[in-house]
Amino acid sequence: AKLQAYLVDEQGLVIDSLLTPGANVIDRGLIDAQNVVYQSVRSQIHIPLTKEKIEHLKKSTKVKLVSYFIMPPNPPEIKIFENYSLDVNILAEVNYRVERK
Repeated sequence: AKLQAYLVDEQGLVIDSLLTPGANVIDRGLIDAQNVVYQSVRSQIHIPLTKEKIEHLKKSTKVKLVSYFIMPPNPPEIKIFENYSLDVNILAEVNYRVERK
């Protein structure tokens, strides 16, 4: 699946997207011969932040997450069961420089 995170301002308008196309793919769960997921997997996506993206983060009031399924050509029948889920944790590693006066 692909994941995209949209930064939304207080008027509900999308002002930027966080994830870089091509670097926003998450791994699928492990499936059996009937295409049923029997084990979840963990994926990490790193987001490089530019000064512009940081400014957009400051202006945003919400982050809207959208996932897209990537299907092969002529895919077999794949059911999405009620117990399937996509858990997302957003973490930030920050280096902050403070100068003493």
